[in-house]
Amino acid sequence: MAYCAGKGGLILMIGSAAGVVAMGLRAGNCAVKVVHFKKNA
Repeated sequence: MAYCAGKGGLILMIGSAAGVVAMGLRAGNCAVKVVHFKKNA
């Protein structure tokens, strides 16, 4: 039971870490687009 809970917690941690990375990449992409847009304007 403890092993199962530990595995679930690990998957949750990896999932949330992946979510944070994905959000960071999206935010970075957005910032790059804004900078690019300002240069062109």
